[in-house]
Amino acid sequence: MSFVYYLCLLILLNHQQSGLCSGDEAESTETLVASEANGDDVGARAAKQFEPVTPVNTVGLVRASVTLHCRVHSLKMPFNMGWSFIAEGSNSPVSIVHKCRTEDRYNDDYEVDKENNACNLVIDILRLDMAGTYTCLDRLSNASAKLIVLESDPICKSSVSEREILAGSAVTFTCSVRYSGFMAPHVEWTDEFRRILPSKSHHSNKAYVESSLVITAKVPILPPYISKTFFKDAALVSPGDAVHDATNNIGYSREWKSKAVRVKQSANANLALPSTTTVHRQPGMQLLH
Repeated sequence: MSFVYYLCLLILLNHQQSGLCSGDEAESTETLVASEANGDDVGARAAKQFEPVTPVNTVGLVRASVTLHCRVHSLKMPFNMGWSFIAEGSNSPVSIVHKCRTEDRYNDDYEVDKENNACNLVIDILRLDMAGTYTCLDRLSNASAKLIVLESDPICKSSVSEREILAGSAVTFTCSVRYSGFMAPHVEWTDEFRRILPSKSHHSNKAYVESSLVITAKVPILPPYISKTFFKDAALVSPGDAVHDATNNIGYSREWKSKAVRVKQSANANLALPSTTTVHRQPGMQLLH
């Protein structure tokens, strides 16, 4: 009996040890898999940290602060990496930062922000004469972006200040914007249902754009009309709305909405015929059809 007892005890002990080992191996395997997964996450984060970043077209208000980002795909910043600038109306580039690594600058209006191998160009206080094309460059590559500076946000107004007007009255809505840069703003008018109204527009290198919408009032109410001033493919810096177009490009957009006005019947009902015209004009410039 004692022999059989000890034999059974030995078999049971071996079985328990085998189970423990299997459990340890399973736990070790799970730990290894988890570690590898975490390692992949860390590696992905590290790779993303050093992905190439190029500057993007940017819109900012006068006196705003702007940062143009640039980073090459390398763990070490090129020694000769720097920034150049072409002012509006000029074809000659001017060097701003000769060497990012040593913060060797030619102009005190700009700062260099170095992080994660990036050479970011910082403008603390925007001026109109800072509008132009900025290029981040080294021996192997370069990337450029346009900086547009607005003197102010678009200024919009209505020719009507009364709460009630006569049918047939002509009402004029106007939006204007002053800017500096190679890109001109677009102005678009819509009704309250977001239907785009027919318009005439032009583009030029002038620093002022004005857009007017003329509406003939019709009983019983003059509904709100909406003006949208925007720059295509330009990132937003100054406070406002950042929108995405169909290709998911970030853009700058400002909207203004007029107030609804009551319209009463005039003595001559024939004057109540509705009409809508849109005119975009610029001082001293002819409309392009």
